Amino acid sequence: MTTNRFVREAECLKMTGLSYTTRLRLEKAGKFPKRHNLSLKKVGWLASDLEGWLASKINSPNQGAEGQQSLKFIREAECLKITGLSRTTRWKLEKAGKFPKRCKISANSIGWLASDLDKWISSRVNNPNQDDEGQQSFHKGVRNDA
Repeated sequence: MTTNRFVREAECLKMTGLSYTTRLRLEKAGKFPKRHNLSLKKVGWLASDLEGWLASKINSPNQGAEGQQSLKFIREAECLKITGLSRTTRWKLEKAGKFPKRCKISANSIGWLASDLDKWISSRVNNPNQDDEGQQSFHKGVRNDA
């Protein structure tokens, strides 16, 4: 855990991966850490409170001791940019157990742990001929019929 410091709105949204309205909805329902008034118009959250909330949302079975290093949710649009895979392809791979499982952040929000996506990407880089969908895989123009 980090030292007790305050996290402002923009950093909070980036850290949690939540939209402003989702965070507000969770806060009103009492399911998000309490905000603190820093001045008349500025609010913040304790970093330790946010990290604790993120840790409580993680339901990944492969979460290990190193999980505290990257407690950040990656939402749908960013996951598309990072992986280059469509939503449907990721869903199929997830159902087959070949892509990290999504975490439910709130009633209408899901995300993936940044550390889980990093591990998945590393596994793809280390084994580029891996064939996740049972289709023919091609690498550097060479056909691999395995």
